[in-house]
Amino acid sequence: AGFGLLLEQQGGNVIRKLEFQDHHDYVFKDVQKILHEQEKLQPDYIVTTEKDAVKLRKFPELLEKLWILEIGVHPEDSWNNYFT
Repeated sequence: AGFGLLLEQQGGNVIRKLEFQDHHDYVFKDVQKILHEQEKLQPDYIVTTEKDAVKLRKFPELLEKLWILEIGVHPEDSWNNYFT
């Protein structure tokens, strides 16, 4: 839910979310499901996190279709005041 919400907050039009548990070990059946949804819905992009892209690189048939989102955290200056 968090990743999809982040995409939507940044202006993305999320048409389908396929959610897997954190630290999920992807298998070919998962890739088949993703590719099936891609064929059916014809999205402009299939977006994933860098962390999941590393796990998915063993599936080149999917990797070439992915857009990998880099996520960074940059705390506001006021955050440093919390620790002082």
